[in-house]
Amino acid sequence: MDENKLFCIKEIAYSLLDIEPVANEEFPFIINHPFIANNPIVVKKDGQYKMIDIFNDKKEYQKYISDMKKIINKKKSFSEILFLLNKPYHLVFFYSCKDIIPPMEYNDCLSHIWVCTEFPNNDKNVSKEQILKLFNKSDPTTIMSKEEKKIYDNLPDVVEIYRGTHYEDDSKALSWTIDFETAKWFATRFDNDGYVLKAKVNKKDIFAFFDGRNEKEVVINYKKLKELTIEKVMKIDI
Repeated sequence: MDENKLFCIKEIAYSLLDIEPVANEEFPFIINHPFIANNPIVVKKDGQYKMIDIFNDKKEYQKYISDMKKIINKKKSFSEILFLLNKPYHLVFFYSCKDIIPPMEYNDCLSHIWVCTEFPNNDKNVSKEQILKLFNKSDPTTIMSKEEKKIYDNLPDVVEIYRGTHYEDDSKALSWTIDFETAKWFATRFDNDGYVLKAKVNKKDIFAFFDGRNEKEVVINYKKLKELTIEKVMKIDI
């Protein structure tokens, strides 16, 4: 990888590492931070493991940050650094580095982030408009697996798609599915009722087909939706 680009990526990672950690108000042991998920943290010192309270042991916490910077500095690629971060921060790190990520890593990492991150459509740090730009830059020939690309290639020119949600007005989203039952499951997974949005979209406005979680997901340009309808659905236990 180009050393100048790798240097810039590391500088972005260092800036995220330097963000002050914030404890969850309801569960103080849960930490909101790009690299730290909980408090106390466990570190290894002189062959022994010890617990560090990141809020009350500032000296040890600063040493932990310094050690993390050394770990980041040794990495040789964007993806190696990406996977040091907590999942909720993968997308914002990716977006921050979007112009300097090598093409193959770009597509591999974007597809991984999208499939493995919970609720990526509602990321607090990256807007839907910004996500659209990320997928517009992606390469459809490499962002999908061979099996996914084969399914994508066999889609008709106009595709009927569905989205399961708890909100009636939730069409401005990139994540849809070509399977009604999958959408219905999403609509009712947290409650007994919800909504299934149905629409059509031109195949050329589908960025990718992902099936890593058996959800038959299509990532679309939501600005290109056609014939949108909304159906109230209920979960029936037998």
